[in-house]
Amino acid sequence: MSLENALGSTVADIISHKVLEEHSMVRSLRNILQDGHRTGVKVIAEVKPSSPGSGTLMPLGRKSLAEVVKKMEVGGASAISVLVEPRKFNGSPEVLEFVRGLTDLPLLAKGFHFDPLHLAQCKAAGADAYLQMVRVVDVVGRSQRELLQLGASLGLEAVVEANSGYEVQKALDFGAEIISMNNRRIYGDMKLDLEMAALGRDLPPGIVFVSASGIESPRDLRAVYENSGRRVDAVLVGTSVMRADEPCATRTSSPDPAPTASAATTKAPASSPCPPAPSMCRQPSPGPSPRP
Repeated sequence: MSLENALGSTVADIISHKVLEEHSMVRSLRNILQDGHRTGVKVIAEVKPSSPGSGTLMPLGRKSLAEVVKKMEVGGASAISVLVEPRKFNGSPEVLEFVRGLTDLPLLAKGFHFDPLHLAQCKAAGADAYLQMVRVVDVVGRSQRELLQLGASLGLEAVVEANSGYEVQKALDFGAEIISMNNRRIYGDMKLDLEMAALGRDLPPGIVFVSASGIESPRDLRAVYENSGRRVDAVLVGTSVMRADEPCATRTSSPDPAPTASAATTKAPASSPCPPAPSMCRQPSPGPSPRP
């Protein structure tokens, strides 16, 4: 039965336009990052106003946000993560909404999400994906699968953070398609451990693997790539991007002989077993610029 037969011409016309608008707004983070370990490791650049360890990283003026997002786009970022947690990170859904108006790249809402209301807020602010932390959701006693399914019903992809072998298996069991591993011991002493990437070595084909935090130099990138068994599809880079003079977060090239992923990237030598660092690793500026 056609829409017009079921709803009448007036209502059918309205609904058909709404359906078209909905489909035109779909931005799949998973599709963009898929197979990055073969075709070119991607970069998710993060808008991170502050962090518990580093303090204020950037002012929250509209002009400064617009400049950072523009540089991320020009530099070749595949997606942008936006902190929405006000405590310790000085983020908010309002910052996410503002960034949504600046870019068509997929947006990841980064925060501590475990309630349906949190996901609704992410969607309303313009997110395409949200962070679902296995340990956090478990500790507060919510259902991982139900949260994942709710997100999907809202058109949100879940980036599921798993920080142990047990959590990785649990994430796979409840249907995660994008798995992130944090290189920082966020549930402990907050130290960096790039060996965390080794948890991704045996991920099934088709699962997108993101290595997050602590990528500040070519050596760091090579370490997580090799530690993962050359399985990393993308890296999420926040603090070093925000501190850089030119926070361009360029995508990396993949191992030879795969093609480079961005013209702005320095191509790896033929003998190199892993991708070079993205151009987001610049000399850091002395500090954040004044509020515009």
